[in-house]
This record gives sequence, structure tokens and C-alpha cells, in this order.
Amino acid sequence: MDDELNKSILMLCFGAAAMQALLEEESRKPRRLWRRRERQDEEGFYEKVFKELRIEKPRLKEHFWLMNATTFEHLLGLVGPLITKKDTLMRSAISAKCRLMLTLRYLATGEKFRALQRTFRVPHNTISKLVPEVCAALFRVLKDDYIKFPSDESEWRQISDGFNTMLNFPNCIGAIDGRHVVMVAPASTERIYHNYKGLFSIVLIGVVDANYKFIYIDVDSNGKAPADGIFQHTPLSEGLLANNYKLPMDAPLPLRQLPMPFLMVGGDALPLNRRVLKRYLQTDLCPMEEVFNYRLSRAYSSIENAFGVLSYKFSVLNSPIALNPEKTRLVTLACCALHNYLLEMAPNYITRATVDRYESNGLLIPGKWHKATESKTFHALEPHTAFLDEEVKDIQGEFIEYFIEEGDLHYQYNHI
Repeated sequence: MDDELNKSILMLCFGAAAMQALLEEESRKPRRLWRRRERQDEEGFYEKVFKELRIEKPRLKEHFWLMNATTFEHLLGLVGPLITKKDTLMRSAISAKCRLMLTLRYLATGEKFRALQRTFRVPHNTISKLVPEVCAALFRVLKDDYIKFPSDESEWRQISDGFNTMLNFPNCIGAIDGRHVVMVAPASTERIYHNYKGLFSIVLIGVVDANYKFIYIDVDSNGKAPADGIFQHTPLSEGLLANNYKLPMDAPLPLRQLPMPFLMVGGDALPLNRRVLKRYLQTDLCPMEEVFNYRLSRAYSSIENAFGVLSYKFSVLNSPIALNPEKTRLVTLACCALHNYLLEMAPNYITRATVDRYESNGLLIPGKWHKATESKTFHALEPHTAFLDEEVKDIQGEFIEYFIEEGDLHYQYNHI
């Protein structure tokens, strides 16, 4: 009996010793969270590929990040303080550089979060939180310096001079239109986002100058809102009609006598008033009205090109965005802010072949964004036939007379 008891005690001692040894060995191992972080640093696309691109093939960075190394470092300097996280006792934080790289890659390609997880070795659920945070930070640091709404008459006149010089449309202070930004059906209140094409979307309203740069953006409208009412309920519409923006006083078109308002040219969905003109939508137009449409389309091409380049460069807009409406708005704002930033900071962001251009004979040469972008999700607002009041008719009539007399382009009749 004593022998059996001694054997049992001995086995328990050996078992306890083995368990203690196992625990000590486990305590010497790095925590799994740390191992995951080490794997990200050692194997991730961020460390392995981007470092090679920086050293050996810096030009390829533009494909991955939309910009070269110098521009990336400048952008990181701006946004870095807002996206830097602190390390914890459990694991190291994802660096600001990796956060920015990952977000730019997502905006440029629209890759799914699970694909980015394999590329960057960052969990997809972390990416779904990280991307909107970085987008919000990007918009915050870029909007004041790179999306500049005119603050006085001289700045409005500078925009007007650009449209007249480059696109032969005087008294024009911007081209305006909207696009639906489609997202995966929201979990709740989905009907307010259900647009006329049967998709779920928010609406981007943008105004650009003659150089495709946004001077105003709005993403507060939902896809179900009627197209003609979306613009009317923006602060911009109210401010233009109330003349709250220090617009220039009405002035005659070149070599004419009748004062005309400074106005914007818009897309087919927008309402007509003394601050917004758009083309005639009827089919039975007289030659003078067709000339008006041709000339207005030339000025309107600046916003069409801006939206085209936006979807060409930021492929995330070309498929339903798998985020909730508020985060989809942040993604859209970041794309617009980066578009303006890159127009200033990246010389090759837009080339002559990227956008539509008019030859000296008035022939339109389509930009390559048309061939590269066949988006069914970043689509135009529903056309709307607007009511013409007498003031708008008079304004259109004065522009028509200018286009066929003092402002005549000898080739315009070949393109109507």
C-alpha cells in the first residue's frame, strides 16, 4: 500500500514539474499579437515591396500610391500627426506610413479589404476602421489649402478669365454637376439611398475651375433625393442666389453692352436660374441654339473631365463601396481633396492625353479616361427639364447673340 502511494506521489511531482517547465517555455515565447505584428513587418507588402520600389523603381510608386516618393513623404508629413497611434504593452501600433500607404492603395485600386489583408498583413476588420480614419484626416489637412472657395471678387474674376481664355465662355465662374457614389446596401434606412438606377448611393456635387480643380464639394445628399432638388438645397445654391459670396457685379460680355451675371455652367440635372446655365435638352433645336449647346458643352467639359479623372485615378469609385454611408462620404471627400492636391504636387497626375482636348479646328479629342473608365457606379444625375423664366431666356439669348457675332468661333458650325 505504501509503495503504491509513493508511486502516485512521485507521478504527481513529475507531472507538476513538466507543467512548470511547459509554462516557463510558453512565457519565453512572444505573445501571438506580437508575432502577428512581426509577421506584418517581415512579410507584408508594405515592408517587402514598397522598400524595393523606393530604392530600385521609384516610378512604379505612382501606380501603387498615385504619387512619387517625394510627394508621398510630403503628404505623410501633413497627415502623419493625425494618424499616428501609440504602441501598447500588448503590441506595436501600425505605423502612420503603413496606414497612409494602405489607404492610398485602397483608394487607387478599390481592392477588397480581405485582399488588402493578404497584401499588408493587417486584419480586414482593422482595415475597415483604419481607412475611414485616414480619409477623414486627409480631408481635414488638405481642404483649406487645396479646395479653395473664392473669397473675393478678384478670385472669382480669375476663374472667369480661365474659362474665357481656355474654353471661350465669358462670365463663367465654374462648371457644376453631380455624380452618384454607389455603396453596398446600408443595413438600415436603405430606402433614402435608393437612386433612380436601382442602386444605393450618396450624391457628390462638385464645382471646378477651367483646370479641373474642385473649388466646392458637397456630399450631404442621399441617392433618393430628386436631382433638381439636390443642388437647390445646398448652401452653394442659396449663397449664389443671395449673392453672399462677393461675386463680381454684372458685366457685359466682351464687346457687348448689356450687363450679364457671372454664372456657372451645369449638367442636365440642374435647375436653371440667373446663376446656372445648362444646354437645351430639346431635340428640335435651331442652329443658333445648337451653337449655344456646343459652346456651353466646351465650358462644361471641365467638370466632366474632373469627374472622369477622379474615377480613372481613384478606382474605389468604380464599384460599390463596402462601407456605411458616413464612411462612404469620407472616402469621397478624401478622393476629391487628393485630386486637387495631386494637381498641384504631382506633375504627371494629369497629362495632355488624360483629359478631353479641343484642337485648333474645334475637333474634340477624347481623353484616355473614357477608355479606361466604364463605371456603372459613379454615374450622372438623372436629367431634368428645367422651367425657363423670362430672365433666364434673356440671358441665354444674350449669350447666343455673342456666340454668333462678337464671340464667333469660325469652326463652331462644323460641330453642331
